Amino acid sequence: MSVIDVATVINSLQLTAVALNRVELVNHQDENPLAPGAEVKWTLETNLAYRQTSPTELRIKATARIQYQPESPQPFDLLVEIVGSYAASAPISGDEIPALVNTHSLPLLWPYLREIISDLTTRIGGPVVTIPTLQINLNPPAAEAPSEPEAGRKRAKRARKARGSPSEQNTAPDP
Repeated sequence: MSVIDVATVINSLQLTAVALNRVELVNHQDENPLAPGAEVKWTLETNLAYRQTSPTELRIKATARIQYQPESPQPFDLLVEIVGSYAASAPISGDEIPALVNTHSLPLLWPYLREIISDLTTRIGGPVVTIPTLQINLNPPAAEAPSEPEAGRKRAKRARKARGSPSEQNTAPDP
């Protein structure tokens, strides 16, 4: 996938708003205080869901839950759910949605989840949970490469058509 193809796919859908949809936080430290120097071992469980709200709008919900390993102290239960609203310059077809969710959900919503989780765990006075940064791979395996650029080109063509812009063949400057 070339840089132009990646830019077309990424820029075809823009994040317009992020909303904190739900927080479930139960502090267990009053009943079971952590021993000094106790090591807390956790993993992060994530889930994505989406809903197309109009032909050019998509909502993507990202949910994160802190899961403790059985041998670890469990100072609190935490679930955070955020919703990102996205707008496209052209109608989004149903076959494009999975690729758009994969390129626009966690990469753009992850920093919000990361900050909310870190802030909440800092404020309750227990061990601070800082989830790692997300590594984004813009070079998908060769089997995936043909579908995303083609979808990006189709979306760009529909956007030009919707705006009444000339096609790529007719954009040469006048002599």
